[in-house]
Amino acid sequence: MGREPSGTLLRRSHGWDRAARWSRIAALLLGLCLAGIPNGPIVSSAFSPIRLPADAALHPKSPNEWWYVTGHLRDPAGTHYGFEMVTFKFGNARELDPFLTVNTLYRIDLAITDETHKHFYPTVEYILPSSGTPVLSTHALTLRMTAPPAFLSFTTEPGTGLAYRLSARMPSGSLDLRVTTTRPPLLEGGNGLERIGDGFSYYYSLTNLITTGTLILHGHKLAVSGLSWMDHQWGRWTWTTQKGWDWMAIQLANGTSLSLVNFLSGPRSGAKHATISFAQAPQLFTRDAVMTPLGRRWTSPRSHITYPTSWKIAVPAIGLKAVVTTSVPNQEVVDQVDPFSTYWEGSGRLSGTLRGKPISGLTYTELAGYYKGGT
Repeated sequence: MGREPSGTLLRRSHGWDRAARWSRIAALLLGLCLAGIPNGPIVSSAFSPIRLPADAALHPKSPNEWWYVTGHLRDPAGTHYGFEMVTFKFGNARELDPFLTVNTLYRIDLAITDETHKHFYPTVEYILPSSGTPVLSTHALTLRMTAPPAFLSFTTEPGTGLAYRLSARMPSGSLDLRVTTTRPPLLEGGNGLERIGDGFSYYYSLTNLITTGTLILHGHKLAVSGLSWMDHQWGRWTWTTQKGWDWMAIQLANGTSLSLVNFLSGPRSGAKHATISFAQAPQLFTRDAVMTPLGRRWTSPRSHITYPTSWKIAVPAIGLKAVVTTSVPNQEVVDQVDPFSTYWEGSGRLSGTLRGKPISGLTYTELAGYYKGGT
């Protein structure tokens, strides 16, 4: 969850007036793309179970779709990194602007966090017509997005289990990673189908992804390894109002993984839930989950938005009580065209207790809809 919505096909040479108009579409999507999750699992007459690897591919009949990967890496010197790789598709774009010459928009967001040295390197790029046609397979997870100076590709690797090659390039560096898991996909919302506005979205996560590969940062090539998380969401719905949410992916040291969501406003204001994957037990969905910001906050010098940087976490169904703290306060992904599509996406650490025993974990958090207009 917690997706920045699909991007915009901009031709910057046409001037910023047109760019700003298209960026308003992206801003609208940011506020709306996850417009509401029910209080419990739902089943639609159109529902069909998620099946991998086939459902990892593009769903051409679904106007809205995105693939999202975050993770935690470490190099041989002990330096810790976080990363984000996301690509978005938004269909039926002419419903938002009849003057748009294409009906499907794409965008990629990339980021590397140097946790040890407290540096953050984000990139937001729209797919330009001059970049060429994006490649998205309908048979397996194979996609290639070019938006100079950025590039992103996800490729399914053959063999047993679920394994993917992830590659990304941006001005500050690049990533070439292999991620793999043998754990079944986590079916978000209880069964992989969640209500969004008057429609629905399929939604699964691949947790506990063992990750190896290389990171190049400012010209230095490093071998890295760690743990990642992949989300994939697609569906059809009419846009409704949803102004913001907190979302968090948590990977505990004992192998338990869970996603938390807290809607801040709009039709699902106050709605919360957790979907949990265990190493050796059936998955669990619960509405009894707490993700409460604590007193620590950070104000961006670029957007002037203020974000929380620590949270109290409680999931009584598994006996989890913990505190999550960001690894670097500044992990804001800024859209230079329109502040409404700016959001915070960052790595963090968890410490607390699980059924009364000490537990630690890795986290990734998204804070969307915090811009209130004006600065």
